[in-house]
Amino acid sequence: MNEPEQHLSVRDLVTEDLSLIPRRHRGPLASKPWLKVNRFEDIAGLWAEQLPAGRRVQLLTALALANPQTDLLVVDSPDRHGDPDDWLPRLENLAYDAGRPSPSSPRS
Repeated sequence: MNEPEQHLSVRDLVTEDLSLIPRRHRGPLASKPWLKVNRFEDIAGLWAEQLPAGRRVQLLTALALANPQTDLLVVDSPDRHGDPDDWLPRLENLAYDAGRPSPSSPRS
C-alpha cells in the first residue's frame, strides 16, 4: 500500500490502482463497478486527501486486496492518520482473518 497522490480523486486512484493488476487477473475491473461492489461510491468524487483516516485505510487495503496475488499487506505508520479508533479495527480485521476479507467485513 502506498500513500495516494493528493492530486487524484478517489475514482482516479481506483482506476490507476486497478490498472496495475496483472492483466490475467484484471478481468472486468473498472473503477465504477469496483467502487459500487466495494461500497465506495459515496467517496468516488472526493480527493484522496479529503478522506477520513478510517475510510482511507479501508479503500487502500481493499485496493491492495483487489489483486488476487497479494499475499501480504505492509502498513507503515498508520498513526499519522489520526485516532487509532478510526483505522485500527480495519487492520485488526485483516490481521486476524484467515482468508481474504471483503472491504466491509465486520470483525467478529
